[in-house]
Amino acid sequence: MKTVKWTDSCGLVHAALVRDDDPSELAPMIGIPLDPPTNKIDLGIILLEVHNALVENKISSWRDVQEHQSILTSTITSVVRKHLVTVFKLQELGDNK
Repeated sequence: MKTVKWTDSCGLVHAALVRDDDPSELAPMIGIPLDPPTNKIDLGIILLEVHNALVENKISSWRDVQEHQSILTSTITSVVRKHLVTVFKLQELGDNK
């Protein structure tokens, strides 16, 4: 088995597992998808939560961003991580049913 990667017309990079003797160009059609479940993330919810966290942490200007870079980074990381972990867990639970 081999992993084949390609980029679709929207710019998303995909990966799939195909047999060693299968042509790589058939990976999108016959391969076992290896993509993360990021298409299940509601970006609107993430934007809402990042906005609210920035307000709570009093980050509303370029100056605030410069002065509180670690707070900005941890705010964004915690919100995005929470959603990524959730979709990966849901995918795993769904695969085990």
